[in-house]
Amino acid sequence: MTVANLSDLSKDPIYAELLVKIRVLEQRNEHLQQQLDQTNTSHDQLQQLFNQVVEENHKLYEQVLELIEKQRQLIHRLYGQKSEGITARQTHLNYEAAQEDLAQLEQIRDDYLSGLSQDELAKLPAIDRTQAETLIDEAELKAGKEITDELPASATDQPKKIKRAKYTVIPDNLEVKTLVHEPLTTVCDCGCQMKRIGEDKQDKLGIIPKQFYIERHIYPKWVCRECD
Repeated sequence: MTVANLSDLSKDPIYAELLVKIRVLEQRNEHLQQQLDQTNTSHDQLQQLFNQVVEENHKLYEQVLELIEKQRQLIHRLYGQKSEGITARQTHLNYEAAQEDLAQLEQIRDDYLSGLSQDELAKLPAIDRTQAETLIDEAELKAGKEITDELPASATDQPKKIKRAKYTVIPDNLEVKTLVHEPLTTVCDCGCQMKRIGEDKQDKLGIIPKQFYIERHIYPKWVCRECD
């Protein structure tokens, strides 16, 4: 292509328009590249922040495990054996308070573990039942026995109360809804048709949301005259 042809091409409006479009595309590419670089940087920062949070949570988890172990040992040391000047009942109350603190720590541990994946759980140290935990169970049995020993015989040998059935008094001014329970058949085993001789009634208190009514159940009584 000659210089004259280039000169003529530069005067072509289509060529000028193409140059403008190319420039616009180059600017867009530069802008997209900047956004991509910023996104990569933000992603790296977020990943770094996430890793820091995971590491901090793991450290807190290990601290919770240490506190659980110390609490178990503390319970055994303080309440595993009878202390002078403290009754068995007081020891038991203190023991229950310490057990509540231990339960809260174990709940924190379990909540943390419930949010981890199987791979993350595999990386954590195993939770074993320690000797201190076993001794705590023995201490609890011992404390319970000591409390029973301190109680008078009348307190431990009380006769069991007989539970009596409770009857509900249904007001008479409620709406009554009658439900009749007919037998499956009114034909006697002998083949004869039975005749109705009466009925049994049983009232129950039925409840509709924000409304009470009487639900009356009717049980007709049938008898075969031929068999009487």
